[in-house]
Amino acid sequence: MFKKARQARKAKAPKEEVITADMFVHNDPEFAASHGYDPYLISQTQPMGNLHFGDTLIESGSGYAAPIQIVAFPDRVFLFWLDEINRWDDVITEMQVSTEDIDATKDKLNRSLEELESRKAHNPEEEKVIANNIEKLDNMLSAIVKYGETVNLVSIRLFVYNKNQAKLMDRVQTIISTLASGDYQAAMCFFETEQQYRSLFLPYSRTVKEQPRRAGACIPSCAMGNSYPFNNESLNDDFGVYLGHSSTGGSIFLNLFLKTTHRLSYDAMVLGNKGSGKSTLLKKLVKWFTITENFIRVLDCTGEFSELAEKLGGIVVMLNGENTKGDIMSGVYNIMEIAKASETESMNFSHQMSKLSVFFKFVSPNCTDAECGEFSDLCRKLYIRCGLYDPDKPADEQKFAGLDPQDYPTLKDLLQLIDQELYADTSTHKINKDISDTHRERLENIRLAISDLVESNPKMFTMTTTIPSLTDQHLVVYNVQGLADMKPELFNAVLFNVLNLMLADMMNIGMPSKELFEQGVPIEDIPKLILIVDEAHKFINTQNPQVIDFMGKILREGRKYFTSLILASQSIRDYVPESKESEKQDKLKSLFELAQYKFIMQQDSNAVPMLRQIFDGRLTETQLSQIPQFGVGQAVLLTGEDSINMTVEVSESDKKLFKGGA
Repeated sequence: MFKKARQARKAKAPKEEVITADMFVHNDPEFAASHGYDPYLISQTQPMGNLHFGDTLIESGSGYAAPIQIVAFPDRVFLFWLDEINRWDDVITEMQVSTEDIDATKDKLNRSLEELESRKAHNPEEEKVIANNIEKLDNMLSAIVKYGETVNLVSIRLFVYNKNQAKLMDRVQTIISTLASGDYQAAMCFFETEQQYRSLFLPYSRTVKEQPRRAGACIPSCAMGNSYPFNNESLNDDFGVYLGHSSTGGSIFLNLFLKTTHRLSYDAMVLGNKGSGKSTLLKKLVKWFTITENFIRVLDCTGEFSELAEKLGGIVVMLNGENTKGDIMSGVYNIMEIAKASETESMNFSHQMSKLSVFFKFVSPNCTDAECGEFSDLCRKLYIRCGLYDPDKPADEQKFAGLDPQDYPTLKDLLQLIDQELYADTSTHKINKDISDTHRERLENIRLAISDLVESNPKMFTMTTTIPSLTDQHLVVYNVQGLADMKPELFNAVLFNVLNLMLADMMNIGMPSKELFEQGVPIEDIPKLILIVDEAHKFINTQNPQVIDFMGKILREGRKYFTSLILASQSIRDYVPESKESEKQDKLKSLFELAQYKFIMQQDSNAVPMLRQIFDGRLTETQLSQIPQFGVGQAVLLTGEDSINMTVEVSESDKKLFKGGA
């Protein structure tokens, strides 16, 4: 009974808040400046489980470490010879270098030469070996005397660590054996583990006092110059996202918004066959820009990004007009709504009329210029009739963008206006005799296209905008996967609506960012907007020249509003097709050229000639031959300054988060 009572009290008792922070150590810059050390830093970096220094191993609360001392070096070394020592994973390499006193070096060399000459006289069986040593020492002495050569004292230690002691010792033996194959002599030093550990934190002068026998080996400065271990190709942009490593082991930190003399804009193209890692790269960027509190808009044709957006706290918009739940929002966008597309109202209205003209070309691909012009006139009349536009007043004195969605007409209203123009009696559809035959034909063709939209998709094309303003949302994914079964004209029209939402965000988010920059706020502190169009080849092609023009506008103007447009596609031929329509082909090529960054992942071998032609001089023949052989995640990154072979790295947790598209 008492046990049950205790359990009941425990269940009813409020849970106490657990304080995990260290209440006694604070980051106090003044204390650090006055005392010469930072207790906060020490508390954060010290071994949390204490240390025990054994005969050959260092034991901590989280595992084991074994110091290995390199006690002798090869007689001859190759260029970048420190690579052989620094290449080990899970190893800390410590190198301490000091310059030997010239006079002391000469004395040591002279004494060594005298000793060798004496040994040579008394040991004829070792004459050849001794003569070889004499020659080497004599050459070094001559270099010091004649050419001012200096000699360095070099001490190198490898600290190998592992949670398991047996695995650690296996690893130590592997490293020592491998170094021995390169004529390096390495050993674990008994009873010196504490001094070896302290050498990580002490200057060379203190280390030598504690361990005079470990002062280091004498190496000529010319050999030290050839040792340079940091010869890997890397990209280390300030405030960059870690993408992976280069083919030579260097880190790749890319900041799309870093501006240099050769990196002038922020846009990127990603090319890669199915399964090459294209989507994973995009998802890494989405995650990075989300956690750094920038703004991301994704046009998702496959549904891959929707689940990621939900997990990252973003919003998914399904553009099918159907009701959904949770963080998945359903809605429609009224093409007749005037969105903010520029800094002036006159330009907003002008852009809207241009947008409607492009929209009509999607809906009616075979329309004539006259029909397109007629459609624009009808839209202008509708805005006048609704009281949104007054042709007698300057456009900049009127308000077009940012009104209540209910204030804008819809395509259903436009269809009614067309009927009033076309018919004398709209109820009987009696033709208006006051219009010419050509005018009537234009109106009939326009009516046919618009009525098809209104009647076949009333949820999407007869309603005012139901999507609320998402300007304050950091991550928004527009999922159009469910619209793939639509006729191409309607599908393209919906995608064009999404692009206009993205353009509106470019202005609504980008203009305040532009003002902050003009006020002197550092660029790294300014919110940026990233627009991602996955599977862009489904939409951006020579069959849609109007979309190419629209994308070109974003690529040209996005830089001013701190906007990056990232287009992902499968093949280089999607952007540079072999088309007879040279004008459309040139537009598509220019779109590709406007992007500052290019990620070229695996491509078919028959795309190599086109890659060679486009990137003449920027891709080597070796890189061109490697591209068809690339594995998952491998790519060539072109920044405008460098051409880097790299591999995108994905952690196990990110693999679970991203789900597919590896």
